[in-house]
Amino acid sequence: MGNPLKTVLKITKSYGLKASGVYLLNKLGRVTCDVVVEHLVTLPVNQISDSGPLLDGFEARWMTPEEVCEFSQDPSNDLTLEFAEGVKSNNRCFGIMSQGRLAAYGWYTLHQVKPEYFFQTGMQLPQNLVYMHKGFTHPDFRGQRLHAKGMQLALKSLNEEGVEAIISTVDWTNFASLKSCDRLGYQRLGRLMKCTLLGRTFSRFPPAAVQIGISQGSQLPSLVPA
Repeated sequence: MGNPLKTVLKITKSYGLKASGVYLLNKLGRVTCDVVVEHLVTLPVNQISDSGPLLDGFEARWMTPEEVCEFSQDPSNDLTLEFAEGVKSNNRCFGIMSQGRLAAYGWYTLHQVKPEYFFQTGMQLPQNLVYMHKGFTHPDFRGQRLHAKGMQLALKSLNEEGVEAIISTVDWTNFASLKSCDRLGYQRLGRLMKCTLLGRTFSRFPPAAVQIGISQGSQLPSLVPA
């Protein structure tokens, strides 16, 4: 992020002294014990605001494994063949296309989230929750609110299957995204934490997440006594 002092001053100006403290603590933690901290956030589907109609020339729908495979051939779409395999199981990709090009997509997982998609531990979800672990808009199509529209349409569809809320994570130093989440009405369930001390990896899972039926996949030693 360039000169550390300039970064701290910029963060302080935009988000306050507390945010600067978080940034510095994160830097120290990454160096000393490979710490990773993220906020687990959730938003009820019925609170997602209408982002307006989809612009002319675009179509939005759930993508097939074959479509994901086809679009993965273009590196600018940031998709892999592994994603195509995931669509065949409990993963779904909601895409917005324009004239044969992939303009934007959102990646959603139901029931069981693999470790590579969640904190390297995985996660189990109740039937009424869905995890969104990736949202992407192609650089050529940014600035048209396609991500917001895609998420709205995808969750409307999932709501018909009983999904009542979305779960996601935000790095605790991504202050712009956290501010946006707060503005949109997301509830913070707590911090996910993982670090390595003396060769052992420890983690912390938010108690508030457990209370609504979410559980961590592979259980690492607890960073904080239960």
